[in-house]
Amino acid sequence: MTKETVRDVLRDKLPALVVSALLLLCVLLISHFTYSKNLNKEYFNTAPLAAPDTTSIESFEENDDEGTEQVLGEVLEETPQVTDDYFADAVLVGDSLTEGFSLYNINENLQVIYCRGINPTSAQTHQFYELPDGTLLTMAEAINYVGARKIYLMLGTNGLNWSSPETLIQGYSDLYDIIARCNPDSYIIIESLFYTTAAAAQERTCYSTENIDLYNSLLKQLAMEKGAYYLDTNSIFNDGTGHMPTSISAPDGIHLVPSSYQKWYEYIATHTIKGKSAFGLGADGLIEPVSIRAQTEDAQQSEEEQG
Repeated sequence: MTKETVRDVLRDKLPALVVSALLLLCVLLISHFTYSKNLNKEYFNTAPLAAPDTTSIESFEENDDEGTEQVLGEVLEETPQVTDDYFADAVLVGDSLTEGFSLYNINENLQVIYCRGINPTSAQTHQFYELPDGTLLTMAEAINYVGARKIYLMLGTNGLNWSSPETLIQGYSDLYDIIARCNPDSYIIIESLFYTTAAAAQERTCYSTENIDLYNSLLKQLAMEKGAYYLDTNSIFNDGTGHMPTSISAPDGIHLVPSSYQKWYEYIATHTIKGKSAFGLGADGLIEPVSIRAQTEDAQQSEEEQG
């Protein structure tokens, strides 16, 4: 074929070749776009994520008018009474009401962290717990220092006298989060607040039956939301009219007489979260596994026998 012939063929076929090339290019572009679109759908889906599956979480459920609400907390019911060893890894935390456990020596294994006049808001930052070297710790830090695994928390008496229950519970919620972050392996038991005597409630309306009932209901709701335990300690000293009996109260109608702490202690011992504790107090006053304490005691006994 001569050059002229090739040139004539190309001239005749060129328009068709150009059209074919353009059609092929269009097909390739469409295919690439479709593939990319499907790829984004499969691997880079930007639609809102579905709620996580929480069916494996052990929880309680309550029904309401709008549907089923998941509740993570638990109300402690009556259980067989435990021995004093149960409290070896426990700490009672609060204000001057809780202080009585320390004053009247209810149980030598019982750790008590308290501060007179403290409330859920001030407890977040106030440093009051003094270490042997003089260092001061906040409430959450003190709980971590003693190594408690069961934290019994009662606060609010010193807050209701200047704040509404709704405002006070927000401070309690913030304090709970701080304690939980500082003590992630511990159980937190929120105790309900005691009524006052009828005379005290009449003199100071902040301690009225209605106000304390509202505060305790908010405490219970907080426990359910946070995944904590709720202990209705207020039921211990309820005279049936929404007040504390004068026979077990101090003259101010707010605090307790010494004998009342034994009843409070027994109530905790019959509304427990688990059985016998695996922890005890070491020689330094800090909590340690019972196995280590037993080994130490055996070693001391062996030395005494050899001596």
